[in-house]
Amino acid sequence: KLLKELSDKAPGTFHHSLNVANLAEAAANEINANSMLARVGALYHDIGKMQNPTYFTENQTTSVNSHDELEPKESAQIIIEHVINGIETAKKRNLPDRVIDFIRTHHGTTTVYYFLQKA
Repeated sequence: KLLKELSDKAPGTFHHSLNVANLAEAAANEINANSMLARVGALYHDIGKMQNPTYFTENQTTSVNSHDELEPKESAQIIIEHVINGIETAKKRNLPDRVIDFIRTHHGTTTVYYFLQKA
């Protein structure tokens, strides 16, 4: 149900997640890692984007970019928050901790470079 909701609310993100899942599964197979876990983690890694889907380019269907009206700091916060929103959604939907770890770590600890440069 959660992936169907992602598909409905953020179709571009859903398509992106399918592509990432295919890549993650293939990479895991090559190194004899747990390919099913890699695939499932990749499918759910961006569920937090359902909160504000139009702030992510894969869901923008017109030339309007929601970030154009925001300060760079606000835009960066929205990008960062999709991870937090994803963790909260995953916990509410009782996803396993091993899957939640994919959501928590998929952006690492780097800055949101594009908006840092824009600022």
